[in-house]
Amino acid sequence: MDSKDRDELLIKWQTLGLSLIMLSDTPEEFYALAKQEFGYIWDGEGWVKEVSYH
Repeated sequence: MDSKDRDELLIKWQTLGLSLIMLSDTPEEFYALAKQEFGYIWDGEGWVKEVSYH
């Protein structure tokens, strides 16, 4: 994750992260919400930006 992506994620996290945690009953639900809202996925070690090659 480069510094621009990290800064973007931190800004979004501060705004919405706690709300997503509170809305989620399980870690899997939280990961799905984070992917949907932020475009990041948890790879088991850290957050990575989801990339689509169409």
